[in-house]
Amino acid sequence: MLQDAVERIKGVGEKTAALFHKMNIYTKEDLLEDFPISYLQYPKLCPISEAREKEWMAFSLVLLEDARVLRNTKLSMLQCSAADESGKLLIQYFHASYLLKTLKKGRKLVFFGQVKSFRGHLILQQPKIFSLEEYEEKRKSLEPIYSLRKGLGNALRRKCIQEIFKEEPKILESFPRDFLEKEGLCNKKQAMEYLHLPKREEERQEGLKRLAFEELFYYSLFLEKEERDFLSLSGNEEKIPGKREEFQKGLPFSLTKAQSEALEEMDRVFSQGERLLRFVQGDVGSGKTILAFYVLFLMASKGFQTAIMVPTEILAQQHFQKLQKLLEENQWEIPIALLIGSSSKKEKERIYQGLKEGSILGVIGTQALIQEGLAFSHLKMLVIDEQHRFGIQERNRLEKKGENPHCIYLSATPIPRSLVKLLYGAVPYLLLSEKPANRLPIKNALFSPADREKAFSFIKKELDKGRQAYIICPLVEENENLSVESVTAYQKNLKQYFGKDYSFAVLHGKMKAGEKEQVMQDFSSGKTRILLSTTVVEVGVDVANATVMLIENAERFGLAQLHQLRGRVGRSELQSYCIFMDHKEDEKSQKRLSIIRDSNDGFAIAKEDLALRGPGDLFFGERQSGPLQFRFADPLRDEELFFKAREAAKTLLEEDALLERPEHQGIKEIFQSLLTESA
Repeated sequence: MLQDAVERIKGVGEKTAALFHKMNIYTKEDLLEDFPISYLQYPKLCPISEAREKEWMAFSLVLLEDARVLRNTKLSMLQCSAADESGKLLIQYFHASYLLKTLKKGRKLVFFGQVKSFRGHLILQQPKIFSLEEYEEKRKSLEPIYSLRKGLGNALRRKCIQEIFKEEPKILESFPRDFLEKEGLCNKKQAMEYLHLPKREEERQEGLKRLAFEELFYYSLFLEKEERDFLSLSGNEEKIPGKREEFQKGLPFSLTKAQSEALEEMDRVFSQGERLLRFVQGDVGSGKTILAFYVLFLMASKGFQTAIMVPTEILAQQHFQKLQKLLEENQWEIPIALLIGSSSKKEKERIYQGLKEGSILGVIGTQALIQEGLAFSHLKMLVIDEQHRFGIQERNRLEKKGENPHCIYLSATPIPRSLVKLLYGAVPYLLLSEKPANRLPIKNALFSPADREKAFSFIKKELDKGRQAYIICPLVEENENLSVESVTAYQKNLKQYFGKDYSFAVLHGKMKAGEKEQVMQDFSSGKTRILLSTTVVEVGVDVANATVMLIENAERFGLAQLHQLRGRVGRSELQSYCIFMDHKEDEKSQKRLSIIRDSNDGFAIAKEDLALRGPGDLFFGERQSGPLQFRFADPLRDEELFFKAREAAKTLLEEDALLERPEHQGIKEIFQSLLTESA
């Protein structure tokens, strides 16, 4: 039985079970669900003459002497020399006197490890040892590598898994046999065995494909359900005539063609009495926020409420200040509020009351908007900014505070067009492909730490012109285990170089909300000339006079994140610059960072970033749950499989919309459990 305790596995005693428990593994099923993190394919034997440093290699060697312990070393080193026909090397082990009987002169053994070069000698440290027969047997299969804990080695983990599969465990299969045959998939039990105990790479791939398809299939069912639910609630909305001409007259700038077309599209939907649901994608600086302001303006004209939810307090404050200024300049009497976690108790009570009775028509906030107890009088419009930062649970909780509200998702995270339909189902897609006409392309440079004074000198020239600058560090405080720049330590550099001539301020996530707000106000007003910050400025911060950004340890960030950070400059007609400081300076790092140095195109950069790193939380965010929590699927790598899963889910629901057929009960049960998790 899979629900048996791990102690019931042959060879697992109390001590081993206790170690498993520390990894949250209590049952046989838990152990099967803890999959390998990688696989080792033992390479062909290689002659010493072809040894390459830092690469895992295997050598068939003859020992030239008995191993001996070097007593004059602190680490109790065991050493011997070995050779093949092409050369010789030294073999070293630390604290391994038990190998003295194994490493005897004249023995021929296979050693697997990484070669290092030291003072003209090739050295193989801590290699694994095999007989020639054992090694050839090892090469016949992949060796799974697990997340380990001291006392729980890979060999023990594999032995435990083998014991479980010897018992022919009953693993729940939700898909009917004919469904699996139609889709060309193995069953779930076979897939799990292929991932834990693959004999060759083809088996591992087949197992991975089966489990990835399952995730994509249930996610596709979720998207199909969302589409059907949305369509069932559409078409009964009050018709709202557009007001974009009046709105555009009140703006201090001209809209781009893409922005105008987006407003026109929304007006069309509202005027026909349809429910609006749009995914709006635009690169940094393309002007997505103005769409949010327009729908708030339009809804308020009919007495409806709008909620705009953003991921950070800094961004919420900035949106609120911009909207407030726009309303005041045009004498548009629309009562709005800012609701964030750090709002005072008295202010929250005032906003809660205003939203409940309908005297506040627009609210901009963070996750404070989804707290229990917050109610709206007539919430008719939702705007989710940087939507991938929020989970499905959070979006659903906000939607439930209104009655089938209109909704716009905004995102500056570029996603390949072919994936948008897959990732967002039936949500129509609007692309803001332009930036305001007066914006100049940002000029980029890639520096090493040796060039820091050169970078500071350039920043100083910009400051002398009356401009402002950002300097970004990865950490808030120094970490002795990491050679990475921190905001606290970096202040010394600024004081030393810029002295008292140029004021600077510090901004990071550990500061209190009031402190952060004051820092941003001082920087926005020009009182502070340099903002030394962590990535809290990554999203939405907009200071037109800031023309230069220096990003320290650029090698530690993803390309998409670097592009987002860079987007804080270049927000006016002034020429702007971004300096990427590469502390690693190896060929791989230089090649990767040259991609962003040579391009300001967010879509091209995102494509490269996805290829290099995989999607990570690019699409779904760290807080996603339920059907969106992928362990095996990768929307970029598995795009074709994703299309197949979407088609299979759609076909299934067309044949059995409520999943009532007996053969679909397994699918129905799992799908309902996933919906419960994400509710």
